[in-house]
Amino acid sequence: MPEPVPLTMAVYPWDLARAGAGAAVDEIAAVGVQAIEVASNYHTMDVVSPRAGVRLYSSARGSVLFPARRERYGRIVPATAEPEVCDAWPIAADRARARGLTLHAAVVPLFQPWIVDAHPECARVLPTGDAVGGSVCPSDPDVREYLAALCADLVDQFGVELLRFQGTMPATYDFDWLRPRTAVKVPGVARELLACCFCRTCTARGRSLGLDVDDLRRRVRATIGEALETGVGVAADEVLDDELRTYLLQYERAATELLSGVRAAVGTTGSVRISSTAWTPFPRLLAGSVDEVVAGLVTAVDHVSLTPGWFSERNRRLRPVAAQASSPIELGLVLMKLSGGVGDGGRPVELDEAVSLAVDDVTVFTWGSLRERDVDELVAAIRAVWDDRRLDSTH
Repeated sequence: MPEPVPLTMAVYPWDLARAGAGAAVDEIAAVGVQAIEVASNYHTMDVVSPRAGVRLYSSARGSVLFPARRERYGRIVPATAEPEVCDAWPIAADRARARGLTLHAAVVPLFQPWIVDAHPECARVLPTGDAVGGSVCPSDPDVREYLAALCADLVDQFGVELLRFQGTMPATYDFDWLRPRTAVKVPGVARELLACCFCRTCTARGRSLGLDVDDLRRRVRATIGEALETGVGVAADEVLDDELRTYLLQYERAATELLSGVRAAVGTTGSVRISSTAWTPFPRLLAGSVDEVVAGLVTAVDHVSLTPGWFSERNRRLRPVAAQASSPIELGLVLMKLSGGVGDGGRPVELDEAVSLAVDDVTVFTWGSLRERDVDELVAAIRAVWDDRRLDSTH
């Protein structure tokens, strides 16, 4: 008999609180998962849950979702959610342990508007000089200190065994805008250049590399302005000189440095695995650096999370890059629902991708956002495909 797929169920603390954290974990365990992943913090979100009656949970600026111990933090102190939401964490952790489930924590590192509100100097800054209201920069030392403290707090309080970071690499300039207002065409390279960060830390890092950051920023702004004025984009090689490439790469490497800082902070608290998404929508104009950036990322993690259909080419390139890492790197697939149609052999296309990528585990995202029958369908489909893969490998 093939071994069952290593399966994790992701869940939001507000769903645990509304359904009763202990009872919710019991229901999740009954699905046959090996781990439960509870969100430790989250970004701006309005989410409808069909569980325990249809309800809406609204978070205008994001928050921390567990009872963080404020004395452990530096300049950035967690802005926590409602007490009943935070109180679900210790109940869920204890019940998960009693049911033999491994405990994971999801961490949103950058898309944290409440941090920007309290510490605007930590925000990403576009080449225009305008701060992004919803996202902090991975280069910022206060952000790094805060995230290291947050993760150490989680591990110390609850015995978390895996920390899954969602979105550590720089995103597009308009990532997850709630109500976007862009009435002009933003050609491809201009769109990528708009995502460059010129915050206090990034500019200092650039100058430390011997770059003329002020001139670089002027040139980037001029290129963006011309592209928006004419509506015509330019080729990447027309703007991507050695100086700009060096600046962009130091920005992308900040994600690896952030994760390395977290690993150092939790390294003395037990055996904790670190996972990260490999989303790198920015900058596509550095296509030649993709493998270099991902190779840097895998030095700081034990596990990489993939999402089917998103950055499919990146997903395919990750397996050989991960295989060359000095320590073993596992790949996991995160599935929210089966919506991409039917692929070879009548299987959902998302699971066909899982087979082609030879992933090591699957996470269902999330328990409270799906109906009970949706969860049953998803888990059954995952197991069927996994069993087929195991059987095929024995022939």
